[in-house]
Amino acid sequence: MKKTNIAIPHTAPSKGKVLSKRFVRNDRGAIAIMFALMMPFILGVIGLGVEAGMWFKDRRELQSIADSASISAAVENAYGASTTSELTAAAQVEANLNGFDATKDTIVYVGTPQSGAYIDDADYVEVRLSRTLTTIVSQVFKTFDPSTIARAVASTTGDKEACVLALSSTASPGVTISGNSTVNLTNCGLVANSTTASYSVDVCNNCSLTTDCVWASGGINEGLNSITSTVCDDVIPNVDPIADPYVALDVPASFGSCAPNTAMTGGQYIISSNTTLSEGRYCQGLKITNGTVTLNAGTYIMDSGDFNMTGGNLSGSGVTIILTSSTSPANDTGAVSITGNGNVNLSAPTENDTTGTVTGDYQGILVYQDRNVSPPPNAKNKFSGGSTAELAGAIYTPSYDIEFTGGNDTSSTGCMMLIGDSITFNGDADMENDCTAYGGNSLLYGASPRLVE
Repeated sequence: MKKTNIAIPHTAPSKGKVLSKRFVRNDRGAIAIMFALMMPFILGVIGLGVEAGMWFKDRRELQSIADSASISAAVENAYGASTTSELTAAAQVEANLNGFDATKDTIVYVGTPQSGAYIDDADYVEVRLSRTLTTIVSQVFKTFDPSTIARAVASTTGDKEACVLALSSTASPGVTISGNSTVNLTNCGLVANSTTASYSVDVCNNCSLTTDCVWASGGINEGLNSITSTVCDDVIPNVDPIADPYVALDVPASFGSCAPNTAMTGGQYIISSNTTLSEGRYCQGLKITNGTVTLNAGTYIMDSGDFNMTGGNLSGSGVTIILTSSTSPANDTGAVSITGNGNVNLSAPTENDTTGTVTGDYQGILVYQDRNVSPPPNAKNKFSGGSTAELAGAIYTPSYDIEFTGGNDTSSTGCMMLIGDSITFNGDADMENDCTAYGGNSLLYGASPRLVE
């Protein structure tokens, strides 16, 4: 049988099939598909990055607002604000000036720090703010309301120096200027810590007080325009008391033997002629009635007695006079009384003075009176009479009052500080406060703010 070849006609593939095969084999097509599938994820990541940047910006902005608000509240605190509402109001005003937005921002807390290094310290103010953060892309992944907290703690430090400080919180008043007195305090201020009296500072109508500032924890009686403030715009009442700058300083650990002398009367060392004295323990105190008396540099301890001058002239450089008592309890501490008509020229140890056994502790201190005693009624440290007293250094009598009733000044020495329970001027006084060479502790007051946390 004869084979018959049957020709099968060739059919060309369709154009669509060719394109499909080419697309499958083409890498560019695969990448396009993958890109299309990943596009939502990529846009989400970009969106979240933008959103995180917005949140970071919000966080920094809120912190800046909290910092400024805490500083404002701290200043208000230093100026005597006594309630949380006063501090919050001060914080709110400053926050508003720095971008606080009430639609998304909230003041969480203003007051004494509740955590951190200054917890429960009323000299510091903590501010906490909260801000609701804006969400766009993140809500696609999860429904939530993110927020951030900013916290700041601030306080104030003294930015001015005083040369008169009445420490008593109850004296009525703390500082008194009477008797037609003219008191000039150059380059320094006057501070009174009394809070319970009607007046912390009382200046008579016919008196004159010129000073940098009058800074008082209670009220201030200015007399008939008797106060001139050369730095502050006005007197400043009802502020927080300032700290005792020498509260950590105590009397010497040991007193030594009583100074040998042959002029003792009733136990007190009495001098009536030209004499040069050396440092030491003067049991029952020291009294100068006449003559020219020179105190060598050093520490003079009046043990249970006064430092009393009723006549003669007195001078000494690098001198500290300590009034205390060796009895236990110390109940017979004497006082300083300079009431004669002679000249007095005394200066405290300077920073470079190395004389004496306890000079380093008492640099800058001319008179130190033991704080651990209760003075007898009407006991005072008196600088009065017709004497010209050139006194350089700090007169520190935290339990006794100080009374100036004569021509006392520091016009040539340039340094004097009075720190007493209360202080009275009943006579002219000129005081300056250039105490750099004397060291010691400055009397700082004022309200210069600083961030601490």
